[in-house]
Amino acid sequence: MFAGYIWAWLYDRPLHFPVERIAAAGAAYRGAGYIWLAEELQRMEEMEARRSREQSKLQPVPKSTNEKLPIGVGSLVLRDKPKSDWREPLNAMRIVLGEVVESLPKKTAPNIEASQRLVWEISVSSPSPGNFRLQPFVQRRNKNGWTDGQRVAMKRLHRDEQDGSIEPSCDGDRILMAAVECSVTRNHYGYTDTDYVLDESRAAKGIVGHPAIYMPGNRTTPVEVVHGSPQLTITKTAKEIVWKVSPKPCDGVVAVVESPQRVILISFTPRQIQIGEIIDKQKLFPLESEPELGPTIRSLASHFTIHSEINASEETVSRKTAANKSKASSTAANSKLVVQIKPFGGG
Repeated sequence: MFAGYIWAWLYDRPLHFPVERIAAAGAAYRGAGYIWLAEELQRMEEMEARRSREQSKLQPVPKSTNEKLPIGVGSLVLRDKPKSDWREPLNAMRIVLGEVVESLPKKTAPNIEASQRLVWEISVSSPSPGNFRLQPFVQRRNKNGWTDGQRVAMKRLHRDEQDGSIEPSCDGDRILMAAVECSVTRNHYGYTDTDYVLDESRAAKGIVGHPAIYMPGNRTTPVEVVHGSPQLTITKTAKEIVWKVSPKPCDGVVAVVESPQRVILISFTPRQIQIGEIIDKQKLFPLESEPELGPTIRSLASHFTIHSEINASEETVSRKTAANKSKASSTAANSKLVVQIKPFGGG
């Protein structure tokens, strides 16, 4: 029997086993009341006949008796082979490429006909830039529009605590609800404290472009939340050139309140953090370093939004470098000439 299963599962060719012996064994099992085993042998007989006919095109296929099996009992002979999911290699390639893999459907517009919806208030620590916090509310629709909303505890949005009473209104809600994490700590009394908090990095992906983000206390005018990049500002004074990176690079996500209706979220790459640490230690450069700063500024443009009072174009840098070299050569030549013509021992 076991050899028959292996043949049925792994091979597509006929077994070339006498069908009569399979039928005889099936009849014996059926007579003894072992209906499931008899049906399994019947299916093996059918499979052997079908595979042989596909080769010879002669042998008829016997019909199954299709005796009723106990509920919940299936055939191992007809067990489906596992189907490969094309999403698995696709997601694997995305992970290698550093892309975020979210098991979400395509983005859809929020359901404006829903009787209730999730909205989120965003608060940014002062002074801006700083960390951000989110507080969810459930609003319900009435004849006048949406209610002010009822505060929702993060625990109710956690995947292990959801009871179906709060449904996501859009894809951003799904990402935010999936970002709720459970943190268990032990206090100084020896008891455990359980907190439900949002993972900041994952939450940032959910609120960018979300249609229902509001400032605290104002759930009528939505806030636009966008991704941004850190800025490198280069200013030139009478004595030196000053470099500054803002906001200061760090791990995590930083929020910048650009206006009452616009918030910019900035996250930093390891390279941006390294460069920020270097600039933090050396903010001031002498004026004569300007020609050599240009190439570095151009390279940094792929990592920062640059606002510079220095013209860092390649043509300008080359021209200034050549002018400085010419000036230095002229000064050196004149100095040498003075030394040569100055009378020895003269006053």
